[in-house]
Amino acid sequence: MNRHAAITVSRQDDSVAVVALEGEHDLASAQEATRVFERLVAEGTGVVVDLSRATFVDTTTVHALVVGRRLAGEAGVRFVVNLPESHVARRVLALMRVLDVLPASSDLEEAIELAREPPAARGRAGGASADAEQRSRSG
Repeated sequence: MNRHAAITVSRQDDSVAVVALEGEHDLASAQEATRVFERLVAEGTGVVVDLSRATFVDTTTVHALVVGRRLAGEAGVRFVVNLPESHVARRVLALMRVLDVLPASSDLEEAIELAREPPAARGRAGGASADAEQRSRSG
């Protein structure tokens, strides 16, 4: 893993875990993040990915987020990103249209609450309902 990257997992309760990505994230840390997402969703745990302290995310990290969202949808749990409005990664994800399929909140507590909500439809990518996705975008 990149020595300038850190991935930490903190459980909020039995239903939600926050995966914090801090520092610079590239291929090595993206692979680790994907393994963390796989493990959590296999346990039936909703995931909040906190990018607020990430200073760099490359396309492999973005791919890991999309894979995590897909896995969560298949497992019937929620997958939400916490990303402040002013964070450069939010603009990058918006330009790449990733935020069209990945619920994002600018507030960590709101992201945790979104991750606790039951999926609207099992098997739908991340199971997010349209109104929850709209709330997460208006953040």
